Amino acid sequence: MDQALESFRRAQEIHPRSFETRLNLAFLHLERARLGEGPGAAADFREAIRWFALAEESSPGSFRALYNRATAMAEAGMVPEATAEFERLSQDPSRTAMYAWPLADLYGRAGRWEEALRQLDRAEGIQPENAGIAALKKGEVLAQAGRFAEGKAEIRRAARLLVPGDPRPRIYMARLLEASGTPEDIRISRALRE
Repeated sequence: MDQALESFRRAQEIHPRSFETRLNLAFLHLERARLGEGPGAAADFREAIRWFALAEESSPGSFRALYNRATAMAEAGMVPEATAEFERLSQDPSRTAMYAWPLADLYGRAGRWEEALRQLDRAEGIQPENAGIAALKKGEVLAQAGRFAEGKAEIRRAARLLVPGDPRPRIYMARLLEASGTPEDIRISRALRE
């Protein structure tokens, strides 16, 4: 990564406004932040966000720069900022499903359960082929909201929609049952995890 960083820095010196170079510098810092390498994850997240913004300056309105900058904000824990950015980006009618997924996650992280569920409904409506994944995510949001019976129903729906044998419904159900806190649910959760 250090060699790649040095190469991209040299490329940046040669072509200071190159969109691809700026974008690659952003991705490099984002990956370093994810791995926890370099001068520290927080500093790399800041650098990734900065380089994505600079890439967007080189190519105004670039989906790749804007979407990934918002993603870097979310991963850095900047939930309000990332939410605002994804909300702004979601006004683009050509990419509504693309923004619905991260918005659902961000709304869930912020405890905005109904908004998270609406985004998952939206994503499922636009991409019915991903209904199983949407059902899993709805189950997770409902569990976080303490609506365990509804969450169980969504996870069961996911099990019917996903490929038979997919382990995710079982994992999500175990998490939900553990979160419910009842002795019977905790016992079943342990059995599911085995």
